[in-house]
Amino acid sequence: MYNTNTSVLITNQKQIRTIKTIFKILLFIGTLATIVLLVSNINALAAVDPVTAINNLKDYMASIFEAIGVIAVLFGVLILVLGLMSHDPTQRLTGIIAIAAGILLAGATAVVNYIVNGG
Repeated sequence: MYNTNTSVLITNQKQIRTIKTIFKILLFIGTLATIVLLVSNINALAAVDPVTAINNLKDYMASIFEAIGVIAVLFGVLILVLGLMSHDPTQRLTGIIAIAAGILLAGATAVVNYIVNGG
C-alpha cells in the first residue's frame, strides 16, 4: 500500500538505528557530565570570607554553563546530522544555530575573564 504521509522523515531501519545510537551516546555524555558536576568538590558556601564564597559560587556557575554549552553543541551536531540525512534545510539551519549557541555558551566564561582581567 502506498503511504501518502509526507511528514515522515525517517524511512528505513538504518536511519532509526543511527538515531538511536546517537541518542544513547548523547544520553551517556549528559549523564556523565551530571555525575561529574555532582561529584566535583566545589565548596560554594563553605568559606569563611564572603568574597571567597562568591568567587567559588561564580566558578561553580561557570562550570555549569560550560557543561550546558558542550551539551548544546552535541545536540546541535545531532540535529545537523539528522538534517543532512533527511535533506531538510530548516533542520540543518537549526543544527548550525544550536552549535553556534553552544560554542558561545561554553566560551562565555573565558570571554568574561578576558574582559575583566584586561587581556
